[in-house]
Amino acid sequence: MKRVLLLLCLTLTCLAAGARQRRVLWVGNSYTEVNNLPQMTALIADSRGDTLLFEAVTPGGCTLQQHCSGLAMEKIRLGGWDAVVLQEQSQLPSFPIGQVEQQVFPFARILVDSIRAYNPGCEPIFYMTWGRRDGDPQNAPYFPPLASYEGMDSLLCARYSQMAADNHASLCPVGQVWHLLRTRHPEIELYAADGSHPSTSGTYAAACAFSVMLFHADPATFAFQPVIDSADAAAIRSAVREVVYEQLSSWSVSLPSQSIAERQALPIRVWPNPTGDWLTIDAPGASTARLLDARGHTVATLRLTGAPVSVDALAAGVYFLVVEGSVRKIVKL
Repeated sequence: MKRVLLLLCLTLTCLAAGARQRRVLWVGNSYTEVNNLPQMTALIADSRGDTLLFEAVTPGGCTLQQHCSGLAMEKIRLGGWDAVVLQEQSQLPSFPIGQVEQQVFPFARILVDSIRAYNPGCEPIFYMTWGRRDGDPQNAPYFPPLASYEGMDSLLCARYSQMAADNHASLCPVGQVWHLLRTRHPEIELYAADGSHPSTSGTYAAACAFSVMLFHADPATFAFQPVIDSADAAAIRSAVREVVYEQLSSWSVSLPSQSIAERQALPIRVWPNPTGDWLTIDAPGASTARLLDARGHTVATLRLTGAPVSVDALAAGVYFLVVEGSVRKIVKL
């Protein structure tokens, strides 16, 4: 009996030694607040023996610009955070690039700079959200790419990727997880009735993705799941494993990076971007380029002759054009 107790104590000690604790501030709006994403992430962590301590500033519809002068900034300046999650208003990053450059990117920079100034070693994590179920018909007359889920989702992916690259921050690709699930498991309802906010399953997909980002944990070890179909939960964990866990070094700046950084070694010009069928690439001195998908896989090798190249065969989505020392994001509509 004494030997059994000793083994049990040793086992518990080992588990405790391997357990991790992170203190995280969530800065966002209703996409984070609905179904209490931080709490669900904490429950997943607890099921593995890890601990997530969190606070959240998530008023409905709040933008990063508003957070720069509100309670979120006060909490950032208090310090002591291991990670801060940043989520922009759900539509704003998908708007025309000129508007995004004025209303989104500068405030993302202010928040990240403040996070690093007041929280040495803290990991800023951008929360890539998803396109609405049927796109954004309210704004599509003014910006046609928003007329469909694919168009809106691709733009969100591109803009969040740019924010992460520009600020050397981590990126939690929840939108990419949703995209995979919509493709392979259309029977899983990720949306609430409004076609915008997440259902419980949608929030579970986000919580699993953040559990990987925050604790570098394999989704196969997640014991907690909300009250959803078990088969759906398993499919969600599998998608998160494929998109996030197996590509973790591409998303997290806290690991040795294999990600595609924004580099400016060559004066490359690429147009039109977003594009539909053709792409013109002006890269003096370069003869070839590689086109990579959002997870870093090469999907095409292009010969640069000065003539437009066809991208008609590519699926809609975000790609990265790699020409020697330079990388550009490309959105295929």
